[in-house]
Amino acid sequence: MRARACLVHVDDQCHDEAKPAAMKRDEKHVQDLIVYITENMTNPFDVDNHPRQLINISTGLHASHDIEDSLLKSIETGRTKMKIFVESSLSTDKAGSFYHPIQRSGLKTSEDMNPKVQLKCKSGQVVKGHLNPELVFRRALSLTKCRDDVSVETVLSYPICPIPTALFHDDGTMRKTNKSDLAHELENLVGSVPNIPPFDHSATVLIRDGMSLVQSFDVKRMSTFGDLANSYIMQVQSCFRFTDKVVDVFDRYGTEHSIKSAERHRRSATTTTQKVYHMAEGRTVPDWKKFLSSNKNKQALITFLDDYLSSNLSDMFQEENKCLVLAGAFSNPEIVRQLSNEHVIDLPDLFCSHEEADTRILLHVIHSDKIFQQLNIRGRIIVKCSDTDFLVLRVHYFKVLVSTEQM
Repeated sequence: MRARACLVHVDDQCHDEAKPAAMKRDEKHVQDLIVYITENMTNPFDVDNHPRQLINISTGLHASHDIEDSLLKSIETGRTKMKIFVESSLSTDKAGSFYHPIQRSGLKTSEDMNPKVQLKCKSGQVVKGHLNPELVFRRALSLTKCRDDVSVETVLSYPICPIPTALFHDDGTMRKTNKSDLAHELENLVGSVPNIPPFDHSATVLIRDGMSLVQSFDVKRMSTFGDLANSYIMQVQSCFRFTDKVVDVFDRYGTEHSIKSAERHRRSATTTTQKVYHMAEGRTVPDWKKFLSSNKNKQALITFLDDYLSSNLSDMFQEENKCLVLAGAFSNPEIVRQLSNEHVIDLPDLFCSHEEADTRILLHVIHSDKIFQQLNIRGRIIVKCSDTDFLVLRVHYFKVLVSTEQM
């Protein structure tokens, strides 16, 4: 204003940003930026200490393989897009218009590693976007100044991120925990016995995790699926030495919306391709690890064992008063059947839709205790299951077993 009023002389040869005060200010900003980068980030100017992987210099997060490949090929992708634009819009025989919208390049950046969150606008439209944790934190702190019901302590009690980092990784996948450590701590509270103590066979029930048993088979000694089924029968017969009733409970693998879909996908991701097999008694057993990486193979194997056992009852039950209960082993996984040397019968009281074997085993434990109570006897329940979840459930529910003397 003073210059326009001709109160001061203006040097037309010198720009305002080139004056000493402005240059001193800009130099300070540059030095502050360099200090911040060198002290708080991975220094991009220190070539000798560059990591081998492509990283975010601010967070230190390693880029995934697809994002790294996309960024390293960004120049080549840009040249290709430019060539397409020139040939279609600027050449003499152009096929498109110069004013047509340009398609997105589809390049992936480190921002794509963060999960998108669905946000609903006032208009009702749902949009997806990335939440900036720093921005969320700043807005939360602003709320503490203008609202009495929001304090700084309340804001700091929540993780400053779109997802809880204690449960999930930055890419949205669930963190794995060492649940087995809890099992070891519980085992330290009780004593161990080298052998199963003697007890009345008729008052003893053995309940096993069927799929855990199948996965423990030494398939190197078996050439066909028939050998595998015979090995299963021999294991059942060996259990009849100290019990009259064996219960094998299997997981369900045909559930459309499974609570374990992410975990099963992680386990099967180690194999390049999943091959699904049709099982027959004389067919050779393929690579066991790759075979079990497919849920369809697991479910088909369980069904094959059921069909084989049902057609060979006389070979399995060489003594009377012995029975095998199978749960989750049929085309309808909710069905539970009892096999003996005389017949095969359904047990409707035990029908259930549980997907996990651990909770279904607990159902059989409680049912066995009720049978002991009806017979007015004190029984024993032996559970063979290495699942930590079931161990915790068993400790919790043991107090409700009124007729079980040992477990």
